[in-house]
Amino acid sequence: MSPECGLKWEIRVNTSVTYGKVIASTGTPFDKPFNLVFSGDYALMPGLLLEGDVGVFDNDGTDPDYPGGDKGWQAVIALELAF
Repeated sequence: MSPECGLKWEIRVNTSVTYGKVIASTGTPFDKPFNLVFSGDYALMPGLLLEGDVGVFDNDGTDPDYPGGDKGWQAVIALELAF
């Protein structure tokens, strides 16, 4: 019988991916815009979560005077208490 030793490393992260696309945008200044969001959270300790989201979007604007841009990304990070 030989002695055994080992090392275990474990990380528990909850993740999700959300995708949305408009498939009928007739009569609007947009041509089938979409939004893609990657989300995740990690329990720093019982009751304390680090949460974050990163997303990309493309409004596919067809109006040249559309203010605010057409493509971009967004990110949110939060420290949450869970009871």
